[in-house]
Amino acid sequence: MLAAAAETPGKNAGSPFRGPGLWARAAPFAVVAVLAEASLALPSGHEPGAAVLASALLLLLAAAGFLLPWPRLPGWMPVLVPLTYTASVLALDLAAGSSSGVGIVILIPLVWTALFHRRWESVCVVAAIVATEVIVSLTPVAVPAAVTVRRAIFWTALGAMISIATHGLRDRIRRSRKRSEQLQSRLRELTVLAERDRIATDLRDTVI
Repeated sequence: MLAAAAETPGKNAGSPFRGPGLWARAAPFAVVAVLAEASLALPSGHEPGAAVLASALLLLLAAAGFLLPWPRLPGWMPVLVPLTYTASVLALDLAAGSSSGVGIVILIPLVWTALFHRRWESVCVVAAIVATEVIVSLTPVAVPAAVTVRRAIFWTALGAMISIATHGLRDRIRRSRKRSEQLQSRLRELTVLAERDRIATDLRDTVI
């Protein structure tokens, strides 16, 4: 996955949703997302209704985003896919309740953008996650204001930490690949020079 991330610098609009190994990259995220939706069927005391339907529809909408003709779309549009899933998690959390623990799946769009998108897209997703946590904290089963502020601070710090660390790792992988290519190029040059010296020596010996 990290190798794929290193090869996906986000220079074109379709890069996060195209290329070899796409389904292998997306499958773990999809499995967790589907399991989170399926957890609403457990006897957890959630209230089914509009929030459940909205969460499922937004999840399907995010999945459909993988089928769009990204190379023909504006370069800023890929960020809409993780943002759509973030909205799905908001509806999911409102349906299951803030104490259900299902809200942890909101890390899915954060990790996805950190691995396969550009930095400004990660910033957008972090902001959406913080907004989601604030909205969930202000639902009718509200917690004290201090808890809401603490949640916002912690989720902001966690989101920034994951994004910065992953983007830094991607940069280091790219730099390592570039250095490796430079070393290989230098090795080829040295090999050519050594071969020329050998040929020159053979010719000189032959003439002598």
